[in-house]
Amino acid sequence: MEEQKTNTEQRAQTQRKDFNTKEWKSFKTSNDGVKSIVHLKKSFMNDCRTNIRNFHFAKKKSMKAFPIADESVKESTGQTTPFTIDKSIDRVYQTAIPNNVTYSHEGLGTRIYNSRFTSDGEKFLTTTQHGTSIFSFGQDGKMELSKVGRCPNLNWTITDLDVSSDNRFMVHSTLSPFVHMVDLKDGNYTQQFSLKNGNMNVEMADELFWFFSLRIYSLKLSADSKEIIAACGKALGGAPVQIYDIEANKLKTSVFAHKEDINSISYLDKSNSSIFITASDDGVCKLWDTRILKNFEPVGIFYGHVSGLTSVESKNDNRYFITNCKDQSIKLWDVRNASTEKKNYPFLKYDYRYEILGPQHIEQIKTYQKRFDQSVMSFWGHQVHSTLIRCHFSPLQGTNQRYIYSGSYDGRIYIFDTITGDNVAALEIVNDEEHDTKNHIIRDCAWHPFSQNIVSTNFHGNVARWEYGDLRDSEVITPENELFEEEGEQIEEDPMFSKEKKFTL
Repeated sequence: MEEQKTNTEQRAQTQRKDFNTKEWKSFKTSNDGVKSIVHLKKSFMNDCRTNIRNFHFAKKKSMKAFPIADESVKESTGQTTPFTIDKSIDRVYQTAIPNNVTYSHEGLGTRIYNSRFTSDGEKFLTTTQHGTSIFSFGQDGKMELSKVGRCPNLNWTITDLDVSSDNRFMVHSTLSPFVHMVDLKDGNYTQQFSLKNGNMNVEMADELFWFFSLRIYSLKLSADSKEIIAACGKALGGAPVQIYDIEANKLKTSVFAHKEDINSISYLDKSNSSIFITASDDGVCKLWDTRILKNFEPVGIFYGHVSGLTSVESKNDNRYFITNCKDQSIKLWDVRNASTEKKNYPFLKYDYRYEILGPQHIEQIKTYQKRFDQSVMSFWGHQVHSTLIRCHFSPLQGTNQRYIYSGSYDGRIYIFDTITGDNVAALEIVNDEEHDTKNHIIRDCAWHPFSQNIVSTNFHGNVARWEYGDLRDSEVITPENELFEEEGEQIEEDPMFSKEKKFTL
């Protein structure tokens, strides 16, 4: 369930993940008055060092063996050299993840709930409790706020957004039956669709609103922009998925998919609008095929979480997807491991808006999960409280979707490696004056589709752009226990940060 308006402002303080250990190395950076910290896992840094050395070795070997090899040779002979360094370049690029803030904007003045790049990387979109904001993202890497639009008929906040494949328009939902369309060229609202059933009355008394109205928590736009699938909150009969035909301007199908709120929805592969995944507060994911909606039963169920799910995203390869959950874990799933029958599973009931899970609870959750977990891999370390924290795959270009990244209640971006299963990096902005925890919450963030840039947004209305930079002159935060290295241990100099060995991508 999404956060609802409340007069209660007291929130428990969570125990933030401790990076002051021998496994981690932290660096402080500062740019235009914005202080940031990047925490990097040492084993990950070692992999990066190895990749850099292999790259330099391959480059030297290639130049010695083929000193005249260039594009003219390829054109004249029709052949390339038998030695290539493309793979080593790719490995270096993958490990050069964003590490410091180079741009920030603090003028939106309201909670930011969703973030997204257009597929061409030219625009960065955010949605808030007021409306939409569009940032231009030039080829020179500069960001600039270009348009702010106020949403008509908005209930509490904009809950989700999606962008058309041609990047011409955006659709977004609120906690109501209405979906709004925004023209991305001029930033203006152009259309509004009502996804309610004919027998759903949204004019009922306020005290009955949450029981009878249609509230959309998540939505996706099909690749051909002809259809919208919307995940909705629990009403009489359960929580429905609404499938809306944009061309015909009418509701196509309504499926009561879960008993509790459906917090997120995703196509398994956006090019095929028939198959989609739902993630619900009942703790399970379900796989659906609209071509065989016999008795409105899913074609697969995924068990492994023990609390409500907040986010689901597909890798768009017809096989893998990820989920974020209030049990504080992210899971990677393979659709081939789906269950075809309903099962009993443990479920932790708690109000994640006000209650906090401590370390002992997390260990208990891990124990429970092992008994029935069908996922491929689990990731821990971030915090899911107060709002529906989103998680995503890193882009195909450059990173080959190697990473999973997520916002967090503690105001950090957590980056996980699907190869090792480790949390390899965490990014945070240091604000010495702001002490209100809820303002630091990063509900959503977005990785640029073509470059090593992550843009984070938080509940204070701030936007920050992270990109890869040289950390050699950055201040190193040394854990106390690093002062007591075992006698005789040699700590090898890291070429990434050595002033004698420079490296550029």
